[in-house]
Order: sequence, then C-alpha cells, then structure tokens
Amino acid sequence: MPTTTVPASINRPATTSSQAGAVISKRHSHLVDSSAEFTGAGDKIALGVLPAGHEIVDCILEGGDLDSGTAVVITVGSEDDPDLLITSSTVCQAGGIARMNNPDGPKFAAVDVDTIIYMHAGTPPGTDIDAVCALTLMYRAKQSN
Repeated sequence: MPTTTVPASINRPATTSSQAGAVISKRHSHLVDSSAEFTGAGDKIALGVLPAGHEIVDCILEGGDLDSGTAVVITVGSEDDPDLLITSSTVCQAGGIARMNNPDGPKFAAVDVDTIIYMHAGTPPGTDIDAVCALTLMYRAKQSN
C-alpha cells in the first residue's frame, strides 16, 4: 500500500500574490527517512502547495542522494497528475537539480482550492539513505483572459 508523507510545513497557509503577474517563489524541504517513507512505488512526499487561484510558472527540485546504487525514478506533480511538473527523473539517484520538464505544467488550470505538489516514487530507492529533498515552486495569481 503506497504511503503519503505530509510534513508539518505544508500545513501552513500558502503565500499568495495580491497582484496579477507578480511571481512568488516558495521553497519547501523535507528530510526523507528512506527506512520509513518513500520505500515503494506509488509512495509520495508533499513538497509544496500551489495556492487557490494561482498558476505554475516553473519549479526546481533539489534531489538528495537517496540511493546511488539504484536507478531511483521520481516524478513531481499533483495527486491526480503525478508527472504534471517533472517526468521520469533520476535526480535522486546521486543527488542534483531537476527543472520542470513537462510543457503542460504551466497550463495547469488555477483551481479554487490549494493543490499539494508531491514528489512521487516511480522506482523507489533500493537502500536506506536519508537525504534532504526540496522543491522551489514559482507561481503567480491567475491572469485574466
């Protein structure tokens, strides 16, 4: 059964923009305890919140070295669209940076509720190595058409 980890920092009110066009950059990080979380395919860890009425501009994942011996594959997206922002990345295999690589990410429609952004395990780590993973999410208030 897949597990979901939601760090306490995710439950704080999201930073919002009161001005259309102003881009907000918000960074959430989490120390992944790989012996207890992110151990199976389908597991996910909340790493950001897209506030209601806002649209995604870009994102940067700082992936810690969760397992340098296994091809760890992760995606970053919402509950309903796991690869909305980053598709099939191996950044957590040895650690590094991954940028938004899904062209549909910025087309994600602004909704009336906050949307939690998760790091999803496609292929989980094979050994227990704890590491910090962080997501910088850049977003702005929904533009009028």
